[in-house]
Amino acid sequence: MKAAPNFPSLTRTNIGPVPAHTAAASAAMLPLCQRPAVHVDELGAVMSWRDHMSGLIAQLGDSLEHMDGGPDKAGLLGALRWVEVLGREAALGCRSGAGGATGGERELDWVLDDVIEAVRVRPESPWEETSWRLLEPRVRTEETRGHDPRVTWQLRLREPVSQLWEWWERRLKDRVPFQYLISTAHWHKYVLSVGPGVLVPRPETEIFPELVRTAISERPYLAAAPWADLGTGSGAIAIAAADELRRVTLSVEVWAVDLSPRAVAYATFNAQLCLPSPPSTGAGGSGGGGRPLVRVVQGSWFEPLRHLRGRLGGVLTNPPYIPRAQMSGLQAEVRLHEPRGALDGGEGPGLDSLEILCSDAAAMMLPGGLIALETAGGDQAELVAELLRGVREPPSCGALDVIDTTASSSTRLNTATMDKNNSTSNSSHSSAGENDAALTRGSVRGLCTEA
Repeated sequence: MKAAPNFPSLTRTNIGPVPAHTAAASAAMLPLCQRPAVHVDELGAVMSWRDHMSGLIAQLGDSLEHMDGGPDKAGLLGALRWVEVLGREAALGCRSGAGGATGGERELDWVLDDVIEAVRVRPESPWEETSWRLLEPRVRTEETRGHDPRVTWQLRLREPVSQLWEWWERRLKDRVPFQYLISTAHWHKYVLSVGPGVLVPRPETEIFPELVRTAISERPYLAAAPWADLGTGSGAIAIAAADELRRVTLSVEVWAVDLSPRAVAYATFNAQLCLPSPPSTGAGGSGGGGRPLVRVVQGSWFEPLRHLRGRLGGVLTNPPYIPRAQMSGLQAEVRLHEPRGALDGGEGPGLDSLEILCSDAAAMMLPGGLIALETAGGDQAELVAELLRGVREPPSCGALDVIDTTASSSTRLNTATMDKNNSTSNSSHSSAGENDAALTRGSVRGLCTEA
């Protein structure tokens, strides 16, 4: 591994006290873009922070990428090419994992977009709801006209400017994933809370709701059966599955399982956050009879679900699959901060968890049920396919007809090449080398057939 770059100084004076709640905590926090905007500061204070951090990032250049595959300059900085945000995303004032800005939008601008809630051009003017993507062009226009909005404009913020300084010192110096700092992961159409101890969900995992949708379209009876997301982490896959199922049935039953108490806490929080119940039910994310759409339980893989033997309509999982020999080569954001237990697949080909899942799945599933596992693609996906083909557990299942969905998955990854093994937990790149690497990623989908 290459030596760490000579890090530019982050020393700054007069930034005020740093809020105490920024210390790493086990409790899930509201994503930044959903917090109340109770802080008021001058536009100039925010712009000074951005200008200063932009200078530091320019000094770093692409050194982090060269050192361990970390974020490059463009990933940390951004080129401010915004697109219109529609629907629920606009109502929340948040970006989505699949939507939001394209091209050069990166971390500094993501954070500004989430932290800014409103602007007023004079102290006596009314507040106007806004975001950085809308505000930045206005600021540049005023400056070209010889005006200085940095002095006269005020912003209403979801966190104080002093918090931005503290966050970005940890981001650049300690390589903390920025999703952890702002307690936010924009994934698929959801805004999830994430923090230390919980894997940041990646774009390639967004194939799971597509697989659920296809399965229940082809075999509608599966929608009324229980489903399981094993190793749920933030709860992203379970939430997306429940959302798909409730489009076709009132009897949604999705079980989210994780061994980590912290992951269980985050998944519970996110299920309530992303699947709020109708006013008449009162319980967060409720299905039929007032039961939650997503039921989060602590345990190892299928162990907490033995009472559902032979009844699961779908098994979804993004298990640890990185071969242990590759763990030391991961970029610092992943290697130092994300949970090793969610990444390390064991010695050799990294199949420790995948072998357990494959051997137990057939006995747990309905005939015709879906099993979808994220893998490293390539040879590992072939090994998993062979494991599934060899499973026979009558009377509930005979064999598993396996379809390798690597090709369709890598099509998605060509547009956003983030994956567990190689790329950043917070930015995507578009070099040919990374696209080639992305083509090896994939999922394995199995169909449980009658004996």
